[in-house]
Amino acid sequence: WDYEVEELPTWNARKSTTQFEVSTANAVIRIEKKTGALYFFDKKGKLLLKEDSKVQRQIEAGSNLFQIWNFFEWQKTEKIYAKGILDDDRERLNGKARYISFGGKQLRMPLLLSDKGYGLGIAAEQNVIFCDIPKYGQYIYTDCMKQLDDYFMYGGNEKEIIDAYKNLKR
Repeated sequence: WDYEVEELPTWNARKSTTQFEVSTANAVIRIEKKTGALYFFDKKGKLLLKEDSKVQRQIEAGSNLFQIWNFFEWQKTEKIYAKGILDDDRERLNGKARYISFGGKQLRMPLLLSDKGYGLGIAAEQNVIFCDIPKYGQYIYTDCMKQLDDYFMYGGNEKEIIDAYKNLKR
């Protein structure tokens, strides 16, 4: 998928001894040098989303099958939804494990929506599974991919995220 923008956003990058930081007008992403863990913040410094501090990603490569797990630490009070096929179709995902892909329909990217004002689009061609069951972990699983490819979208509200999602073109 490609994101079509009318105007390229301005951004800044800096590094310290422990992390890299990339910031735009709306969001800040920090990458820990030691672990590679990603942390997403709004411009005021409020934590939106972070990868698991122990294990961020796991990739298993077979002869023709690549399996990828991206582990997160969603906040307990956060409400997470999967966008359905219809514009107003949402499924609450907290405490569940669900397929969020669209049955092999490659023109529809799975999208998670958070009440914290961000969305996470998973650019997968096949299966995408969301899991938020403590016994198994908090993760997004994809298969048949050779690399992890997600779109973090922050707009502060669901309408902004959906507008950004609709600008993603395959």
